[in-house]
Amino acid sequence: MEKDVLTSRRSRIGTGLIAIVGVLMIGTSFGINSGPPAGATEAELIGFAQQHYREVMWGACLQAVGPVLIIWLAFVLVLLADAGNKLMGMTLLGSVLLVTVSLIEVVFYISALFATPEAMGALSDEMAHAVQHLYFFVAAPAPFLPLGSVILSSSILPRILWVPGDHIGRRILCSGHSVNR
Repeated sequence: MEKDVLTSRRSRIGTGLIAIVGVLMIGTSFGINSGPPAGATEAELIGFAQQHYREVMWGACLQAVGPVLIIWLAFVLVLLADAGNKLMGMTLLGSVLLVTVSLIEVVFYISALFATPEAMGALSDEMAHAVQHLYFFVAAPAPFLPLGSVILSSSILPRILWVPGDHIGRRILCSGHSVNR
């Protein structure tokens, strides 16, 4: 990807819009897929899966694609800041972690839709909750902490944007150990 292509006004606006769409996709996925009731029996989980199959699949699709669109913005910011040599590796690693955790969680949402084996719904639901802890431990902070360095060391974004980003990143990281279901 050439920096010249990314510096046009249309490319910058498009990249920003892509990231906004990604955030909206993730937010919408949370609203669509409310999940089964807590403490549901196997029969209730199977009933939930049958009744909400389309919503779960639609939410899974949005949650799978949304982070990829947001990560696009991270890569573009690193490239525009000429920080590719220093921070592209960290941004790439963090991005892979974020997308991987998101996809693993999506796999468990989808597997919960299957009635066989009998314990699939409950097991998948529990595994999805377990994977959600990874967002706080590593997946959410990992791609964005290197971006704090990009924002501080370049003029592509106002440096003041580092403050809320750093604050949010640190809060997510620190809250990972105390996440409740």
